[in-house]
Amino acid sequence: MHLGILSQCSRKRVLLGSVARYYLRLAWLFCDQERFYGGSDPEAIAPSLRKCRSRWKKELPQQEDCPVQPGVFLNEIEALRMPRTFFERNYETLKEVGVEDELRLRYLLAEIGFRLYELSDDAADHKKAATFFSGTM
Repeated sequence: MHLGILSQCSRKRVLLGSVARYYLRLAWLFCDQERFYGGSDPEAIAPSLRKCRSRWKKELPQQEDCPVQPGVFLNEIEALRMPRTFFERNYETLKEVGVEDELRLRYLLAEIGFRLYELSDDAADHKKAATFFSGTM
């Protein structure tokens, strides 16, 4: 998944929806880790991923379209914050879409926010979740 994110972010024009979907899939892998990958330990590969992080910071081109600099993550909470940020940017830049597409995106953002609310003690995550649930985006 990280390689897919890197390849998308290395393009001249980054497709924010694609990057958001890669991060969402990465978060799902962490969510399902116990069920499907019980014997795996993401912390075991943490040192090599730290090298990837520093390399990404050096080599990944800055993109004007990206709301935040993409990175390498080792847990579900960090991985979920990224698709939320990228899907929020998609929502902000919606121009001509149908009501159903807008509602689907709002629902997805609400679901991501709720999952972060369940996992995180961070006040910023709770505030963003409340924003989507109240419909005051």
